[in-house]
Amino acid sequence: MANEEKITILFDETQNERGKMNQNLKNFRDLLRKKGKYKVKSYDDFPITYEGIKDGKVIIFACPDGSKLKISEINELIKYVEEGGGILLLSHASGDRGLRTNFNQLIENFGIKVKNDEVSDHQHCFLEMDTLPLIQNLESHPITSDLSQVVFIAGCSLETSKNAKGVAFSDMAAIPPNSPVIACTEHGSGKIVVIGSYRIFSDYSIGLNTEDNQKLALNTINWLTETHKEKVEEEKEIEVTEVKKIEEEEVEKGILETIKEEITVIEKEEIREMEEASEELTPLTHTEEEATPPPAVETSEKIHEIEETPLIKPSEILSIVSEETQEEVKQPTETIPSEKVQTYPSPPPPQVEPDLPKPIIQESKILVELSSIKEELSKLRKEIHYFSRELLKILKKT
Repeated sequence: MANEEKITILFDETQNERGKMNQNLKNFRDLLRKKGKYKVKSYDDFPITYEGIKDGKVIIFACPDGSKLKISEINELIKYVEEGGGILLLSHASGDRGLRTNFNQLIENFGIKVKNDEVSDHQHCFLEMDTLPLIQNLESHPITSDLSQVVFIAGCSLETSKNAKGVAFSDMAAIPPNSPVIACTEHGSGKIVVIGSYRIFSDYSIGLNTEDNQKLALNTINWLTETHKEKVEEEKEIEVTEVKKIEEEEVEKGILETIKEEITVIEKEEIREMEEASEELTPLTHTEEEATPPPAVETSEKIHEIEETPLIKPSEILSIVSEETQEEVKQPTETIPSEKVQTYPSPPPPQVEPDLPKPIIQESKILVELSSIKEELSKLRKEIHYFSRELLKILKKT
């Protein structure tokens, strides 16, 4: 990235700051330079003016000591923020009173105030030193992103009002309890961050030697340099992603509804076909009853025919028999030798399958067809369920 494209970060040296970029804040300076997108430089033009600092995206005041801002400088700094600049104020234990400064006159315009105290915690502290409290009560914010805790070194607490908000707080067992130690706000087109300790970013002992404190330093500068346009674009990107997610969920929901409707239609069709088949079987029973006449009727008719047949007298029967016998005697008979007579085994009587009534045969065929249709419908439903699951898997992957 070319120098003219880099974001300029100013370290102020007009207010007799305890933290100096090329002395005890070298680690902070180098951390920003290694990031690649920042150009770091000191600012020592007195008095502070908007024209003098407008080219810097952020100006850092690292613990001003024994120096007070002029009213004109306060107004110039307010204008700087309104026009899109960022201010990072790093204070120290005892606040404005102990440092003999008047920075509260500046930051109170943005809803933040440093208190004249020192945060200590004998229960949650680093190296068992109560003046090194571990700040673990962190609000969700880009400044505290990916942090587990912050080692707070010889710092004061803060007060917030208006639209300002605390993003890191002391523990309930600390002194003072549950008080903000890092606060931020937006004003006009710019932003402000106030931290009650400058030594958390210094080269002394702990400072930026802890991973979380390094993340805090980068998170703070990143948030201060993020422009409104970048924020809007990021929000739009998030919104577009959410819209796409909602649309995908709607599509998936629609597919599921379609599949459910198709299954319902198949089930209804199956029930309808079974009902129609049941209705077709009912008249077949009546046809069978009508087609097969009662045996009693047939028997009575035969009896009636027998009754109407005239009876033959015994004398007539004898004469008929005598005449038949005489005719047999008149016809010559041919004798066949016994050796020429061949005997053959009588064939077994043919097995005749019982004839089923036609209605019963038709009913059996219909039942077989219904069973076959039911099996096909069952297979179809299983295939629909299988393809539905596969389709859902594909949608989730995409």
